[in-house]
Amino acid sequence: RSMTGTPWNEAGYNPKAGPLIADKGAEGKIIYTLLDRCTDTNIYSLSINSLEELLKSPQQKGYFPDAILDRGALLKDNEPWIIAQEFLARAINYGSGKTSVLFYHKKEGEATNDRLALGRFIDGKFKIDFLKNSSLKTLLDKGISPKDCVVFFDERHTTGVDIPLPYRARAVMTCNENIELRSFLQTVMRLRKFCTTQKIDFAFLDGCYRYINVDREVPLDVRQILSFSIANQARKKADSLFRSIKQQIDEVFNERYRGLRLTLRDSSELL
Repeated sequence: RSMTGTPWNEAGYNPKAGPLIADKGAEGKIIYTLLDRCTDTNIYSLSINSLEELLKSPQQKGYFPDAILDRGALLKDNEPWIIAQEFLARAINYGSGKTSVLFYHKKEGEATNDRLALGRFIDGKFKIDFLKNSSLKTLLDKGISPKDCVVFFDERHTTGVDIPLPYRARAVMTCNENIELRSFLQTVMRLRKFCTTQKIDFAFLDGCYRYINVDREVPLDVRQILSFSIANQARKKADSLFRSIKQQIDEVFNERYRGLRLTLRDSSELL
């Protein structure tokens, strides 16, 4: 039999267990790409959870992000349209060349922000149009292309959605102490060309950054984030497994109890 995954543990792998084979699936490719770019990936530590603070570090590095993926829900205190409006305004002020912002919004009377929307400043006012879908054709029909837009993925839409991004897009993804491997990788995969031309950096609040960074002598890096997210997912799976086993054990006693009740009832009816 063979094994896949955890390529950074290869040195401690016992060859008697069989050959170590690379995981060729999409998530496996994401992991390998993240590790390959470990030294080139920025990990930002934020003093407060605000958009201004989040954008400060990338700008100091000389770029303005094409997208924000708020997996860590650091910006959840404001409605997505408010974050989108500020995101676009700051992109314009930075001189990024962006003219529009894509985000998820809701129509009046709706409870959740599940409609893809296009926001633009027209005559100084922020105008919102709803899009029928996220296809490239829909954007082009509106007279814009992915390179004209910044994109805000609120926490609810960091998985399961597909919005076109520039060929060489660079994004920032927020994270928190609850990040798990699968959701982490699925969020990165919103950058459909991540394994080739697109890049992503990560942002944590200061307290979370220090909590994950077990080796205080060196800055937090992608290896530590991956290890932390794997541990979180393992704990979640273990809890789920124990709950399942407990339910099965409880059901054995419940079945026995119901059987005894039926037996006693049948006996009393015979008497």
